[in-house]
Amino acid sequence: MTVLVVDDHEELRSMAAQFLEILGHRCLQAGSQAEAEALVAGPDPIIDVVLLDMNLGDASGVPLAGRLEQARPGLRTLFMSGLAHDEDDLSPALQSPRRQFIEKPFTLDALRAALTRLVAGA
Repeated sequence: MTVLVVDDHEELRSMAAQFLEILGHRCLQAGSQAEAEALVAGPDPIIDVVLLDMNLGDASGVPLAGRLEQARPGLRTLFMSGLAHDEDDLSPALQSPRRQFIEKPFTLDALRAALTRLVAGA
């Protein structure tokens, strides 16, 4: 599976990419909304999942997820955040079975489980 990791914090993005590679996935990385949109619009034929920070600098990752999913029908989104979110905050973002959430910091096992749930639900 090919996963695009989108996080504006380089250390966290790199850690997530390392976890994904350990799990046997191919990984692409983007540090901004513009980079993510360019990769999704680019020639890479397969991006299965986007692991997307809900808070990219001063922008929300939720509208970006919608644009990426529109550009790549069938794309699945695993939102991540280290900020406290209550269920009311997350509910609108997670309306689709093609979307899940994982809280940062996460372990390798937690990421594996979240990806399994995401793929099973889509």
